[in-house]
Formats: sequence, structure tokens, C-alpha cells
Amino acid sequence: MSWLQEPVSLESNLWRVLKLNGRDFILKGHVEGSSYHVMLSDLCTIWEETLASDDILQRSKELNRNIEAPLLVILKRIGDNVSSNEPGSSFALPSSTPSHPHTLTLSLTTTLASLPFQWNFNLEQAAPKSMGAQLVAPLLRMVGELTHRGEELAQILTLKDKEIQDYKEQGARVSRKHFETAPFVEESFATEMTSSSAFPARALHSFSVISNPSVQCLYGDIAKARRWAERNDGVIEEVSDPPVSAAAVMSSLTSPVKKPPPESPSKEDEEARRRELERKLESEKQKPKKKKRKLM
Repeated sequence: MSWLQEPVSLESNLWRVLKLNGRDFILKGHVEGSSYHVMLSDLCTIWEETLASDDILQRSKELNRNIEAPLLVILKRIGDNVSSNEPGSSFALPSSTPSHPHTLTLSLTTTLASLPFQWNFNLEQAAPKSMGAQLVAPLLRMVGELTHRGEELAQILTLKDKEIQDYKEQGARVSRKHFETAPFVEESFATEMTSSSAFPARALHSFSVISNPSVQCLYGDIAKARRWAERNDGVIEEVSDPPVSAAAVMSSLTSPVKKPPPESPSKEDEEARRRELERKLESEKQKPKKKKRKLM
């Protein structure tokens, strides 16, 4: 089994941004079987709650006396609101919440079967190692993967520049002047990015990157791949199409394509041709012969 078939877990589920009492938080959770696990963080502390079947039903009765719903229906509604911004739903914290309390009550106001539905997450401060496992380590792995991708992309751009230069030396020209680009220099590109006026703003808005679809996808993929590798003792299974380097990709694009040699006729083709020839010969034999005319 490939890591791509790895089931979803709390580690691979995505964080999403919540604005509560004028502060930025991130929220994630996972529903599995008859229980849920929810985490809330302000990037300094993580609060969490794990709740199972009987406790979920009991809390639902206490908060929603006019609603009786099956456990799986309640879990689905909770899971949907934790993972995405559901229309008509809202989260809130008590207005008197201190900066870093040991316990925290996160309230959810939503609907269930078109009826008002209230839920409280009674969160407790998680162990310090949760910050490393759920935030710091995944982000470091993402930085490593993005660095690798950047290096591969730089190689491709360098080879592209060589290809373009080769075309120019053979007399090729761009059809429009504004299509022309300067050769890519990795060091200059990095300097330009950090020297741009937008760089401080990008550094300031640390929470906005969490909503980026590409970042979210990479976060989930890395968590799944790591979990799969750990379960398989780090042994990477062989695949039919091994990864190729940027140089190999560009070489395949610029090298002349070799035509495959013509295939030799199969036995079925040879047999069909033989039967067709025999049929033509037999047809010739059956034609009446023309009488020869005598010359006077």
C-alpha cells in the first residue's frame, strides 16, 4: 500500500483560522468512530478535548433539551463545523477569557435538522510536546520539502535559459518584445524577494498562509507520508515510475525523439496474407481462357 492510501488522522487534518475576541486562533479536529478530538491554538498554547459516545450524548441533552439526535448525526455536525466555515454557524469564547488559561470553553452555535443547536468544547491545555508534534515539526518538514522543490525548480529554469539561448544562437527571436525575459539567477531572485516592499507584510501575516490551498494540501500530504513511513520502518516501496531529476526532464524535452523500429509482422498477419494470395491464384485459374486469334 502506498502512502497515498493512508487514512485521514488528526495529524493530517488541516488547521483553519478562527477570529475570536479580536485574536487569531487556529482550529482542527478529527472524528473517528464514536468520538472526536479537537484542538485550538494561538501559536503559543494548544488546548484540546477528546470526547466519546456516552459523554457526547449526555452533553447534547444538557445543552439542547428539545433535540434528540443519534450520536453519528451529532458527530457529523460537530466535525463539519470544526473542519470548515459552515453557513449560519459561529464560534465564541467568553469575553473574560485571559491570555493563556489552563482551561478554555469554545462555544459553537449552529443548527441541527433546521433547529438551533449549541455545543461547548471544554478544552484543557495540552502537554508541551503537542506544540512540537502538531505545529513545529510539521512546519519544519514543509520547509524542507518546499526548499527541495525550489532547488528543483531553479535547475529547470536554468536549463530553460540554456535552451532559449540555443534557440537565439540559431536565429530565433520572440514575436513580442515584452515576452523576453532575463536569465534566471537564483541568488538574485532570493535577494529581490526579501528586498521587496511587500516582504515585511508577508512576514507580519503569519496566519494567512494557513488558508492557502497549496499549503494545506502539502501539510496533509507530509503528515500522511510520515505516518506511513514510520509504520513501515522508513522503507520506501518501489514504484513503477521512479522520480526523475530536473536535468533528466529537460533532457527529454530537448533531445530529438527517436522513432521506434517498425514492428515485424505477426503470425496472424502472415497467415492472412497467405490465404489472400491463395484466393487470388484460385480465382485466376477459374477464369475462362481467351481463344487465340489466327492471323491470316
